[in-house]
Amino acid sequence: ATAEFLYETQFGFYQSSIAYLREMGFKGLITASNWVTANDDILGPLERASYTSGDFIDRHGYYGGIHEGEAAAWSIREDHEIGHRSALGFENAEFQKPISFTHPAFDLKINGMPSMISETTFTRPNRYRTEAPLFYAAYGALQGSDSIIHFALDSAEWQVKPRYFIQPWTLMSPTMMGQFPAAALIYRQGLIGEGEMMADVTLTLADAKALKGSPLSQQANLDSLRQADISGTSILSRDAAIDPRVHLIGRTQLNLTNQSKPQKIRDLAPFINEAEKTITSSTRELQLNYGRKLLRLDSPSAQGIVGNLRAANITDLPQVSIQSDLELGSIILVSLDGKTLKDSGKILLQVMSEEKPTGYKDEPIGNGRFKITQLGTDPWLFREPICTVQLKRNDIAKLKVTPLDLNGYPKGPAETSATITLKPDTAYYLIEN
Repeated sequence: ATAEFLYETQFGFYQSSIAYLREMGFKGLITASNWVTANDDILGPLERASYTSGDFIDRHGYYGGIHEGEAAAWSIREDHEIGHRSALGFENAEFQKPISFTHPAFDLKINGMPSMISETTFTRPNRYRTEAPLFYAAYGALQGSDSIIHFALDSAEWQVKPRYFIQPWTLMSPTMMGQFPAAALIYRQGLIGEGEMMADVTLTLADAKALKGSPLSQQANLDSLRQADISGTSILSRDAAIDPRVHLIGRTQLNLTNQSKPQKIRDLAPFINEAEKTITSSTRELQLNYGRKLLRLDSPSAQGIVGNLRAANITDLPQVSIQSDLELGSIILVSLDGKTLKDSGKILLQVMSEEKPTGYKDEPIGNGRFKITQLGTDPWLFREPICTVQLKRNDIAKLKVTPLDLNGYPKGPAETSATITLKPDTAYYLIEN
C-alpha cells in the first residue's frame, strides 16, 4: 500500500507539473526523474512507470573500482585506497568476488519510449577507463539508445586539474575525450547496427504495485557518492530473472501496462558461449570475451579491438590485422566518408592505451588494492602504444597515412605503407587515397 501511494503521488505530480509547463507555453521535451529507488528489481518498475508521464525516460549511471578514504565520494587524494575494475571482464567491485553482469550502458526501454542516459562515466582512478568510450558507443548503438551524455566536461583543455585533491569524473583525459572522435562516429552514424529485440516483457501495474518485481531489470550502477543511499537486495530467484547478458546481445523492453501480454523472450544460447566466455551480438558485429577482457568490433564501416590486446596477440578482421603486446588498449578504424572500410577514401585510425598524470604514484597494499602516494600533475600521459596495424585492401600501395595531433591537425608527413607501426605519441591517423 505504501509503494502504491508513493507511485500514484509521484505520477500525479509529474502529470500536473508537465501540464503546467505546457500551459505556460513550453514546447521542449520534458522528462521526469526522482533519481533511484532503494531496490531496482522491486521498486524500479514503479519508478519508471511514473516517468511515462514525460516524453522520454532518463537515467544516470557510473562504473568504477574500489575507492576509499576521506571524502572519497567526491574527491581523489593522497593516502586514498583504490582498486582497478574492468568492465569488459565484468569484475566485481569487491576483490575476487564473482563477476557481475551489470553496466550503466545497459538500456532497458520502457513502453517503447525514447531513452537517454544524461550522466555517465567511468570514474577515476581506474586504469580501465580506456574501455569506456567505445563500450558506450558500440552497445549504445546496438541497443538503440537515443542519447548518451558523458559526465563531466569540466574544462576546455587537457587538464589533470591537480590541487590538494582531484575530482573523479573529469572527461578531459586521453582515454575519455581522446577516444570521442571514433566513438561519436560509431554511435551517431550507427556504424554498429541496432540489434534484434531479445526480450519484450510485460509487467502489469497491479503486479508492480504488489511488489512482485520484474524479471528484466536495469541495475542502478551508482558511484560511491550515490551508492550510500542504496541497501536493497533482489527478491527474485535466479531462475526467474532474465540473464542480464541479454543487453549485450540486442534490444530489450519492459512494458508497464494495465493489461497482461504474452512475453517474447528469445533463446540466448546461440549468442553465449559459456566455455569460451564470449557474448556475440545478434548483429554478429560485436563479440565480448569477458574471460580475456576483450571487445571485438566488426562491421562494414567500423573494425577494431578494445581491452587486453596481448590476450588476442593477432586480431584478424576483414579490413585490418592488429598485432599488439598492450595489456590494455583500444585500436579502431572507422570510415569518414559514409562508405565501407573496403571502399572508403578517408578512414580514421584511432589508438589509445592507459593514462595517468605526470608524477602519479601508488603502492600495492594487498588484496588488489593500492595506496595513492602522489596525485601527480599536468600534463596527462598515455602509455606508448606498441602495435602494428596491417591494412587489407587491393589499393594499399596508393593509400596515404598521415599522423594527426590531438586536435586533428597533421603532425608529420604522409607515408605510404601497408603496415602502420604506431608512433609513441600519436592517437590519430588519417588514411586516404
